Amino acid sequence: MGGRMRAKDWSASPLGYPETWSQSVKTAVSICLNSRVPIALWLGPELRLVYNDIYIPFLGDTKHPAMLGAPGREAWGEIWAAIEPMHDEVAAGRATSVEDVQLFFARRLPREEVYVSWGYSPVLAADGTIEGTFDACNETTAKVVGKRRLATFTRSRRPFARTAECRSRLPECGRGFARQPAGYSICGNLPARRRGNERAPRRRDAIG
Repeated sequence: MGGRMRAKDWSASPLGYPETWSQSVKTAVSICLNSRVPIALWLGPELRLVYNDIYIPFLGDTKHPAMLGAPGREAWGEIWAAIEPMHDEVAAGRATSVEDVQLFFARRLPREEVYVSWGYSPVLAADGTIEGTFDACNETTAKVVGKRRLATFTRSRRPFARTAECRSRLPECGRGFARQPAGYSICGNLPARRRGNERAPRRRDAIG
């Protein structure tokens, strides 16, 4: 991305040429381009986008490299309602972060479900002026979807686990029945001949 930034014509950009940027912004850009994690910078009043190579998958082929230097609202219009309040926090001098937030990118699909964790912090000039937003981010879609699938699989296994437990106890029940005295019913401890509509044998008189 360093080569793309040098090759880009910045003359029409409100940001001007990178050589004219403040030292604070130049330092932030250097950190961004040399980082091994996805980082984007949102610079100036329009929060124009500068990013590193690791950030490119966030944009996809439909946006990269066209969105280099573009206003943030244009680059990320589909999620602007979700991220604009966080930029407002940064504009007030407060850093902010979120984890595993569901978003819908216009990337490989018109509405691609993704999960992202990111943190915003202000890029400060020497006099304390806020010149932009430093954005360190990480896509967590695989992690979140994996957990969701595991939870679904675990729930679906519970009925089968109960059935297997019952089946495993059948031999034990059979051994219990086998130990019952002859003439006893499996439904209780009364003799089987007393069950149902069968009559008990007639009591015989002691004399006759």
